[in-house]
Amino acid sequence: MVTIRQRQNDQTSVLLQPNHSLSAEMQAVLSFGILVPALFTSLIFMFLGAWLVIPFILGEVLLLAGVLYWVRLRCEAREELLISGQGVAVRKQVGQLSQVWWFERAHLSLMLGLDETCSIHHVTLCGDGGLVEIGDFLNEKDLELLLSQLNQQGLRTKRNIQWGFLAC
Repeated sequence: MVTIRQRQNDQTSVLLQPNHSLSAEMQAVLSFGILVPALFTSLIFMFLGAWLVIPFILGEVLLLAGVLYWVRLRCEAREELLISGQGVAVRKQVGQLSQVWWFERAHLSLMLGLDETCSIHHVTLCGDGGLVEIGDFLNEKDLELLLSQLNQQGLRTKRNIQWGFLAC
């Protein structure tokens, strides 16, 4: 999902978030719906005396809980681009972890990853701040919207025909 806001101080904020069809509350319900029967099954095996099965069931439950936690963190990921006259600031946040990059506008260009059908599958900012891929969780329609917004803000792209994709 791409959200674009104009700020008062001549900055444009572009907020990128994953599209989720399942809310955080429903993810918790789904997690409990999977974990509770598995724990209940392990208790039944324990009362029946099948002690050797319990560590495997508990290992499976812990692995499943870890995967569901990782999915929840990825669903809460967000990226924000603050575009101003001087440059572009990129802030990526996944859970409590946050990273920030700064690019001077004069040295910034876009690099697009295209697949064999010439559809965009990722956008990378290339400049003095390094290479930063943005919107890796966006669908093709949202990537097109992001690219049009970045082009509208004056960020340039260069066409490299030899390699078949846009390059810095």
